[in-house]
Amino acid sequence: QRRGKELQVQSVPAEPAELTGPPGSRMSVLVLMDPNPLVPSHRSGAVLHQPSSRRGGGGGGRGGDEEELHPAERGEGPSEPAWYRCRVTGEAGQNRFCLCLLVLRNALMFNNEHMADIHFIVGPPGETQTVPAHKYVLAVGSSVFGAMFYGDLAEGQAQIHIPDVEPAGLAVTPRNQRAALGKALYLLRIPSMSLQEFADGPAQSDVLTLTETHNIFLWYTATNKPQLDFPVGKRVGLAPQRCHRFQASAYRSNQWRYRGRCDSIQFAVDRRIFMAGLGLYGSSGGKAEYSVRIELKRQGTLLAHNLTKFLSDGSSSTFAVWFEHPVQVEQDTFYTVSAVLDGNELSYFGQEGMTEVQSGKVTFQFQCSSDSTNGTGVQGGQIPELIFYC
Repeated sequence: QRRGKELQVQSVPAEPAELTGPPGSRMSVLVLMDPNPLVPSHRSGAVLHQPSSRRGGGGGGRGGDEEELHPAERGEGPSEPAWYRCRVTGEAGQNRFCLCLLVLRNALMFNNEHMADIHFIVGPPGETQTVPAHKYVLAVGSSVFGAMFYGDLAEGQAQIHIPDVEPAGLAVTPRNQRAALGKALYLLRIPSMSLQEFADGPAQSDVLTLTETHNIFLWYTATNKPQLDFPVGKRVGLAPQRCHRFQASAYRSNQWRYRGRCDSIQFAVDRRIFMAGLGLYGSSGGKAEYSVRIELKRQGTLLAHNLTKFLSDGSSSTFAVWFEHPVQVEQDTFYTVSAVLDGNELSYFGQEGMTEVQSGKVTFQFQCSSDSTNGTGVQGGQIPELIFYC
């Protein structure tokens, strides 16, 4: 409890640009709940704290490291949502306040009479309908409304009459969604999704015509596929790159063995990348299947993992094992990748490892990891490749 306000932890999805802080920094989210909300189900804001070297310390007081509190945290100021702000504390200790969760807050205002300061009167005389709106929400989304409400020639009217628009024209309907998309609809790569995804989503949305839906189903299933007005190729995207850290590979009759032990290595890069997976050696005794758990950590914190299987063909080739999703890796910070394999005990292993490897435009540096309990290090062992996007 803090001055009558209940603090609870809540995850808030956000794009990196919305949370400004040092590269690779971690942020925790505390949701500050208004004990007397005007709209109980939506009256919440968020205070974001980013750990820094200045926070913490012993004793009952913080002395020179005292953090600035926002008025909402001090119990001051109005209880309106505008007072709830995101606070991002940088490594240097500066506090910056920024509005957060705008999408959720503005969505609450849609077609809501609460705090409405402008009304649209739509439809011909005798058949009008009043639609409540909010000047601020409209202005931040449209420069036209911004000039209309806040420009030099702004008028103070509380109602805007639109007699030539049917009330249904402002409703969110499949027909209106299609009209709003216009020609942009035919830029969507609908056939690039799976048949199941299409059947569960777009096919039931009513945005497509019956003819379009029918032809797309035929495109998925028929031998003679109809010509579609939609792009049929998948996006090319970024090609995965591989950093190979060994100059040679070998095998011997008494190693490399697993038995559930961990192979691990630390790495750092000189520019931001996205880690996608690992290339691993397989069996040196012929075709074999391995179960493997791979992990990516930063300073002991687990960032990504995957438990999967791969099939090796008995060659010295590497076999890709992927994380569920690529993970952003910042420059000049050491990360730890590890693999725990279970399967044929004897496999190939790397030799003549390098501490620094240039892979395309990215320079990798490697060092030994204390997590490695199976002998893997910089000079030799497992995890011959890091698979990444850049």
